[in-house]
Amino acid sequence: MPGANQGSTAGKPGGKFEELKEMMKSFLEYETARFKREERRLRNMEQPFSRIQEQVSLIKEKDDSKGSTGTNSDAEASKILAENRRLMREQKEEQLSVQEEKKIKDEEDALLAEEERVKMVEKVRQERARHAAEPAGVPGKEESDPEEEEREASFRLHAPP
Repeated sequence: MPGANQGSTAGKPGGKFEELKEMMKSFLEYETARFKREERRLRNMEQPFSRIQEQVSLIKEKDDSKGSTGTNSDAEASKILAENRRLMREQKEEQLSVQEEKKIKDEEDALLAEEERVKMVEKVRQERARHAAEPAGVPGKEESDPEEEEREASFRLHAPP
């Protein structure tokens, strides 16, 4: 019989299609959020570099304004070195922070993916249980055993009026 084993959503117009559509919508929302997080992370990585560039340009302006007197060049050099070390330390801390955020985000993504997988497995289990509970063939009508029908017919023929 055509369409007999199409599942319970065969009677519902677009049931499986709607379910797939919802799943795709959920997946696209998840991917969009992930993309936005990655974009923010990259923007945050650019900030320390722009601060370093600003401070280097300020140091250069100070050097240009003093001229070439060379009076405190050792002191200036040590200040520049100290500033560079501080900036490098800040940059390294920022990178560690970004790496930690990425690790947390990856763990969250893995957890979300596992939750989605569990939901899908549960849906499949429910679907299988529902199909197992339904009799085969036309819903609402049980298929009868031909031998059982023959016994009932024989009983009706031989039964007293």
